[in-house]
Amino acid sequence: MKANIPANTNDYPILIDSPFLTQLNVNVTFDNGTAIPDATNIQLSTSNVQVAPISTLDDPDTTDINEFTTFFGSIGNESSGGNGTFFIHGAAAGTVTLTASAVDPQTNRTSSANFTYTILPGPEPFDRLAIEPVASTLPANVFGLTPREAFGTVYMTEATISFRDPLGNFVNPATDDDTPTFGVAINPVSVAAFSTLDDPETVDDGDPLTEENEIFILLGQGPVDVVAGRATIFIWADSPGVATITASAFDQFTQQNISAQFDIVVDNGPVDLPTIIQVAGSGANYINGSGGPQSQVIQVFVDAAPNVPVPNPNGFNNVMIDITTDQANSGEKLSGVNAQGLSVEGTSISIDTANGVGSFQLLSGNEPNTVIMTVTTDRADNNVDNGLQDPLTAQDNFVISDGVLFGLDITTPNINNLFINRVDGGVAGTGGIGNLDGSYSITVSAIGTDKGGNPALPQTVQFGLIDSPVIGFPQDGPGTFVNSSNDGDPEEGGDLFTSLSGDFINGTAEVQPGDTLMVFGEEILRNEDLESAVTVENILSDTSLRISETFNRNDLSGTIINDLDIFPYIIGRAVDGNINAVAIIDENGVASTELNYPVSKLGKITSIYAKGQGATVNGVTRSVTDVELMLYPGAGSIPGTELTPIITVSPTIIPANETTPVTVCVLDAARHPIQGADVSWAFVGGNGTGEIDGVTGSGVMENRTGPDGCATGQATVTGVIDADENTGFIFNVGSISCLVDDATVCIQVASPGAIYLSAAPAFHNSSGVKIISLFLFNGNGQGIANVPLFGSCMSNGGQLVVQVQPGSTDENGMATANVLAGLDGINESFSGTCEFTTGSGEPTATVQFNGQDLCVIGVSPNVPPGCGP
Repeated sequence: MKANIPANTNDYPILIDSPFLTQLNVNVTFDNGTAIPDATNIQLSTSNVQVAPISTLDDPDTTDINEFTTFFGSIGNESSGGNGTFFIHGAAAGTVTLTASAVDPQTNRTSSANFTYTILPGPEPFDRLAIEPVASTLPANVFGLTPREAFGTVYMTEATISFRDPLGNFVNPATDDDTPTFGVAINPVSVAAFSTLDDPETVDDGDPLTEENEIFILLGQGPVDVVAGRATIFIWADSPGVATITASAFDQFTQQNISAQFDIVVDNGPVDLPTIIQVAGSGANYINGSGGPQSQVIQVFVDAAPNVPVPNPNGFNNVMIDITTDQANSGEKLSGVNAQGLSVEGTSISIDTANGVGSFQLLSGNEPNTVIMTVTTDRADNNVDNGLQDPLTAQDNFVISDGVLFGLDITTPNINNLFINRVDGGVAGTGGIGNLDGSYSITVSAIGTDKGGNPALPQTVQFGLIDSPVIGFPQDGPGTFVNSSNDGDPEEGGDLFTSLSGDFINGTAEVQPGDTLMVFGEEILRNEDLESAVTVENILSDTSLRISETFNRNDLSGTIINDLDIFPYIIGRAVDGNINAVAIIDENGVASTELNYPVSKLGKITSIYAKGQGATVNGVTRSVTDVELMLYPGAGSIPGTELTPIITVSPTIIPANETTPVTVCVLDAARHPIQGADVSWAFVGGNGTGEIDGVTGSGVMENRTGPDGCATGQATVTGVIDADENTGFIFNVGSISCLVDDATVCIQVASPGAIYLSAAPAFHNSSGVKIISLFLFNGNGQGIANVPLFGSCMSNGGQLVVQVQPGSTDENGMATANVLAGLDGINESFSGTCEFTTGSGEPTATVQFNGQDLCVIGVSPNVPPGCGP
């Protein structure tokens, strides 16, 4: 007997394996334990037939009643072997008392026993097989849209068909096939049809007229695949009427076919009247005489439903357009053709639509202005000529500006990202990595706008850069310009520049005539007009100099603003990189050029500027400048390869409870070193405490990456009792991480008592003879002497061999091996590993070798012979 059963809240059929009943066996014996005689009547009763009615096995002699499927409050059963068989049924949640009794045929004494039984709450009412559409009423497809055209519109809906077991769990129905399915039919198909989800295994027959996507293949009947008890169909409206969807499935629990139906109403309602109106421009307007476009085509869209245009008007206008301006109208007007074919102009016109689209022009005036445009249609009859009964409107603003350059902003590369990640995906062009001469190239773009926010009209933009004199690179990071400070004072409208902290003549690196002075005016509120990139003409003193042009007046508000000596500035010249000096602003207001720099300076600070000409007032032309600090970035990727920036570490395992030097190297996708990078680290996993350079837990390595892209530090792990492969250090520079594959640490901490073998360097990205230092030590860092070590290599091509075997470890546990790596190639490269171990095969140390494709990686002076597509 089951400990309890749920209530049969969904009228599930009374079957022997129903989860809503349980068999109860009543055993009756004499005092001596022998069974009562067969055919003795055993009686069972329930205290509440509404909660737990009972039944017994069907008696074949009673043809007018089935004792198994009939509920009783009390019923008898003839014993067999001392047992009587009964069934308890769950009707409602609650607890009942069941009493069993029998009469001793020898003494006529009645014996009884009772117990309580609980019926649990049953599942909420549900349909075993259900059809649930998102919408039950669809508009008729009066426009004859194909399924592809109608997808996602009001003319179709999605429906879910589901099947559940008796307890309400979603399960697949039984099937003769490997794939469970529902049988689905819809009729009449003149009203609606259905389709299924797309089958990704459908093979294209090559005929462009054949629809291969099952979503758009309409059916009247067919199987629908079931997953986890559910299936999805799409229902498509056609002509007005009612379509009945029927789904069927074989119920493995009742061994019967079951079905469900749902009616879809296809309505022929007023789908030809407007419900949506939108307006959109096609470009920018500039004032008359500016030299830019002085009109633009505007389109208004009127739909009866999403993506369903209203019918074409028959000789009447269905859209009204009105404009106002935020300043006095200086000639702004609308121009179009109405339903009668007549040209119309003014600040208010009416036109008709074709296939839901109406086109007209917005004409500029003589002054900068903002045009507020309102488009109106009539929801009542799609006609604006007979008055507005139920107006439907949309509004948009259109700026008419002068096209004169007012602001410049360098948008690419992503400057902030460079200071974090030190690489950029734009370094790699479609032809490979920059120039095959040891230099990189990256596109620099600046966007120019006029004061109204429209793209500035075409003009020449000057670009420039400085990257020297700089101190502190790479040992202190990207470096700092020698001649820089935060107390610059440009003379508004003049040519004098002063800085009380300046050291222009007697400093570490003197300022020279012809140097570029960059002033960061945008950083200071009210002073963006003093953002400058100007040429030094002569140096007057340590604290003052003159420029060869004049600074802007900083009077955009109408009054000169002089905030004195608060401006950040830098002064210098270009010695490493160069930038193409000029570019033309295109129709989108963007000017682009190329920045070139050597791969030997990746990570070094530089400053770039873009400079154009703004408005001329009283004979003085305003300079429009943007100045940005940036780094020379490494390559973030290489087209046609899977190469990405990496961090390598050495050694890959260190002893516990002592200090060990560690080296961390940062390389870009082309395996060039990134210099001056801050390497972040963290100690993870296990017990103990990890520190690097005296900092505990996590931090930044004290040394920055040097010319080889590597930083060194002193790593110490104390308090380690035991350690596993998940205990150690991880390192990153921005999004560049040392973790590869499924590794959880980059430098593992050895477990005290175990024996380890480390190899350094553990990574090599070039060919030649490589010297590998091997260290055999115990978990506490003590070297193990006089142990022979052996090495072997494997590669997928090229040459990789141990040229000189390491031999036995010395008194400090050290040994050295020479490996000859020849893994470079033309239009290809190879990789491999060398494994070093003891005679017993344990422990091991692995060294990774990667060759270079000489046609991709920057080499000098020329492209190697044989390179090509």
